[in-house]
Amino acid sequence: MTTHFNLLRHRRLRVRDLALPALALGSLCAAPPPAAAVIPHHDHVVVVIMENKSYDEARTQPYTTSLMSQGAVLAQSYALVHPSQPNYTALWAGSTLGVTSDFCPAPGSPFRNRS
Repeated sequence: MTTHFNLLRHRRLRVRDLALPALALGSLCAAPPPAAAVIPHHDHVVVVIMENKSYDEARTQPYTTSLMSQGAVLAQSYALVHPSQPNYTALWAGSTLGVTSDFCPAPGSPFRNRS
């Protein structure tokens, strides 16, 4: 029984004795972390809205095709409501701001919600 206990103790010592040098070697051989990616800033942002056209009708036009080849394409974008004006307001303000129709408010009159 003593021999079996000594054998187990020696095995533990061997594993423990090897673990520290293996960790040290691993840390010396590890590759440095990758540098943070630099995100380029945008000089221009172009938003093209093709109302009353299908995606296929819009994307096959030569000028639209040239714009799409140079940037992001949002092929699954849809209106929030009908008619159009609340959608345009939501595009820029993040909300319809209470606009529910295509009628322009009288000059100087505020929207129902503050932007």
